[in-house]
Amino acid sequence: MRTLSLLSFLVLVSILPYACNNDKSGNLESVAEMDSSAPEVESKAAPEAPPPPPSPSSPGEAKADVAIEIKLIKTGNLEFQTSDLGNTYQRIRNAAQINAGFLSNESTANEYDRIVQHLTIRVPSRNFDKLVDAVCKGVEHFDTKTIEAVDVTEEFVDAEARLKTKKQVEQRYQELLKRANKISEILEIERQIGELRAEIESIEGRLRYLNNRVDYSTLDISFYKKTPEHRVVEENRFGRAFHNGWDGMLSFVIGLTSIWPFLLIFGVGGYFFWRRWRKK
Repeated sequence: MRTLSLLSFLVLVSILPYACNNDKSGNLESVAEMDSSAPEVESKAAPEAPPPPPSPSSPGEAKADVAIEIKLIKTGNLEFQTSDLGNTYQRIRNAAQINAGFLSNESTANEYDRIVQHLTIRVPSRNFDKLVDAVCKGVEHFDTKTIEAVDVTEEFVDAEARLKTKKQVEQRYQELLKRANKISEILEIERQIGELRAEIESIEGRLRYLNNRVDYSTLDISFYKKTPEHRVVEENRFGRAFHNGWDGMLSFVIGLTSIWPFLLIFGVGGYFFWRRWRKK
């Protein structure tokens, strides 16, 4: 009996290490499986990052910005003195013709101590600077020299956008007009179309004006030549008095002529009164 108990104890001691090792390996395998599955769970649970917003300097937007054409209205004003009006006039006319410009206004004025000639030239905007340089060549001093460029790009783009919108609305009204059955609806739609057409024509006229001012620049040129001051020579006092007296007499005769009916009536009445008084 003692021998059987001893054998049982030895078998139990020999089996115990294997059991411990198996239990540890099982735990390790379960821990490894949990560690390996953890990233998958996290990757499934984590939300996807939103795509980055497009940068302001994307190629499409840059291309759209480049497509907008700058609209400039160029004007200039020049005033200077010259010693020869004829040569200066011919030189400016030649410069305008070379740069494909034309005279839109021309005037001459005789002032107190000078003769002034004014020219207004319209020239293609691409040749505006060349014309200004040609006119300024040889001029030592300018009384006035003003060059200005006004940017009307924003107004031009805004007008084109409003024109496009109003044309689209007009097209919709045209489609409604085709489907309208009642006379009241037809009249109302035609009234709306008429108002839209007036606004469209106004915008189109403004765009034509802006295009003309942008395509052709304006240059106002005034040049003058000094002349001797006009001195009034004093007339003879007696001659001036005689002249004034003659003018006064003519004025008096003209005044009497204008009231001749009253003079005739008073003359005849006075004559009869005088005869009657003489008889008495």
